[in-house]
Amino acid sequence: MKPQRLAHLTMGDGYWDNGTVMICTDNFSNDEVQLLANTIINNFGNIAKLKQRKRENGVICWRIRISTRRAKILRDIIVPYMILEMLYKLNIN
Repeated sequence: MKPQRLAHLTMGDGYWDNGTVMICTDNFSNDEVQLLANTIINNFGNIAKLKQRKRENGVICWRIRISTRRAKILRDIIVPYMILEMLYKLNIN
């Protein structure tokens, strides 16, 4: 995975949540989300973890979480590839 792909993923499916960056992967299986998280980790360091989410209908899904400590690393990697209108997803105004 290249930084441009991670930037695209964040622009499309990411959001800022109290200091962390979440990437919505709700429609993927746990194995698929784990594969994506491992790809991010293997290419950019240990910045991603899985977070379980339970929908209102009881369905369990998974998201990729980038912690407050790791959000700066993510920013340094992907901001050069993001369009200005999407920087809010990293809490950059």
